[in-house]
Amino acid sequence: KLEIINQLLAELESGKSEEEVKKKFIKEFGEQEYLSLLGRYESLPFPKENEERKNPLVFLAEENGALRALKRNILLELSYEDASQDHLNWAANRMLQVKKHYAKIQDVLFSFLGSDLKEEQNIIRSDEEKVIRLLSDYLLSKEKGILYDALLQLEKNIEKENHFLLPYFEERYSLEQMMFFFDDFKRIGGCLLSLEDWISR
Repeated sequence: KLEIINQLLAELESGKSEEEVKKKFIKEFGEQEYLSLLGRYESLPFPKENEERKNPLVFLAEENGALRALKRNILLELSYEDASQDHLNWAANRMLQVKKHYAKIQDVLFSFLGSDLKEEQNIIRSDEEKVIRLLSDYLLSKEKGILYDALLQLEKNIEKENHFLLPYFEERYSLEQMMFFFDDFKRIGGCLLSLEDWISR
């Protein structure tokens, strides 16, 4: 049922008329289900324009883009023989905002992972905590090798999100269902990006 609803929503977004999509829905599930669904969801504050950009998964992906940009900045600084320690310290401290990104994954998304993915969830949590630990260790020791390790693990985590975690939610939850993630996202705050600015732009 969820797959059919997602398909109908995609048709709406692609430009099909509401009446046409409504007829398909009623054909699949009946008019009573349509009226029930309408009564249940008509008051929800869904975005009216550019819905895809307001998808919470898109916001997480954009946070990853910001993290990658900062990672490239750090790697560029590390490539200089006279790399600025002050700049590296500033960048590593800024990179620790990744805690907010990982909090959104662990405190919000993990609640919706299937019970069959507990082992995968534990691996992701361990890999995320490793990045935070390595960044903290670097700021204490100033050993560049530790910073390299943190950036390497960060990239692995981003790849895991892009190829497993975010597609998992994209396939199993509709945009309407995921809109409620934003409530907790706002409580946690943005990582390198302002969530409020992102929503309002």
